[in-house]
Amino acid sequence: MQKLTPETPRLMTVKHADISSLLYLWPQLDTQDYFLRTLGQAHTISVLNQERAVFMDALLKKPFDEAVNIFIAYSKSRKLGWNHDQRTGAAYGKKLMAFYNFVKQNGLPGKIILLEGPPGGTGRLIVCDGNHRLVIAHHLGLDVEAQVYSCGFWMRQEWASRQRQEPKYHLYQSIFLDRKEIIIGKRRDALDRMDAVRREDLDGKSVLVLGANNCHDCFMAAELGASRVLGVDINAEQLNYAMRTNTYYGLPVEMRQFDLRKPFDAGPFDTVLAFSIYDKSDKPALVQTMKAAGGVIYFEGHSLHEPILEDAEYRKRYAPVLSHFSGAELVRETPNLARRMYRVTP
Repeated sequence: MQKLTPETPRLMTVKHADISSLLYLWPQLDTQDYFLRTLGQAHTISVLNQERAVFMDALLKKPFDEAVNIFIAYSKSRKLGWNHDQRTGAAYGKKLMAFYNFVKQNGLPGKIILLEGPPGGTGRLIVCDGNHRLVIAHHLGLDVEAQVYSCGFWMRQEWASRQRQEPKYHLYQSIFLDRKEIIIGKRRDALDRMDAVRREDLDGKSVLVLGANNCHDCFMAAELGASRVLGVDINAEQLNYAMRTNTYYGLPVEMRQFDLRKPFDAGPFDTVLAFSIYDKSDKPALVQTMKAAGGVIYFEGHSLHEPILEDAEYRKRYAPVLSHFSGAELVRETPNLARRMYRVTP
């Protein structure tokens, strides 16, 4: 990981009327379907459209037990993994009301923390810390003092925190924001690789990304014009991180957790990106997944060590996949010839 550069936040006052424009940072895989169903997207969620806001509104308008039941029903509709019973719901409701009464008498403590999305993204401020205070300020008609950091700074901080907690936890590929590398990963060529994908295979097209990892290939594909992108990976933690990251981008990207050692069929897609997943998948299942999608496929092999193979030998190594498709046009190779990427068609 690269060394973090300190960032001095700018200070601002969030006016009461502007609280609803702030975005919620913590959408998760288990709430994605709820937001898709109710809002049509799962990345640009108002801070007032989260469970604590719904609960606070009910607590102020309904008898306590009825408010708890409303909160439990709301949580179940979003398939959350907590606060599904009377005991936990009532305990949380009492804490919310105690904090509401404290703020009503003493004012809001401290400053909330906001994140500033990139140019061309959602263009709105995102709440990193201070959800409870904002919900209460909304009901009490209060302005809120805030510290504002860049979203890139938060992304670097979160990855550094993960690495401290688990030293062997490394970022696989670099993260790019506005085509600039803001976090250095083990692989730094993700942007170059995406630039090798033909624009006509992305612009206005539906794209399936297999082995999506942190989903930044998904975001880059959407930035280059894809109308819909679905990223599939087995790692829920990576996908949840990607859900939060898309709060900055506001792109038409969805995530699904799935073990790609089994066939995956999410319907037809115009383009499939299968980057470096060959050695981590069941070969017949991977072929079946690609055929089910039915679109143009960009297939990248894994790194080879000794010896470096010529293109013909490289193709033979990946014949269990490439032989099932047509074309196999070489579109990219790394400078050390360790990896090659092919464009194939059904």
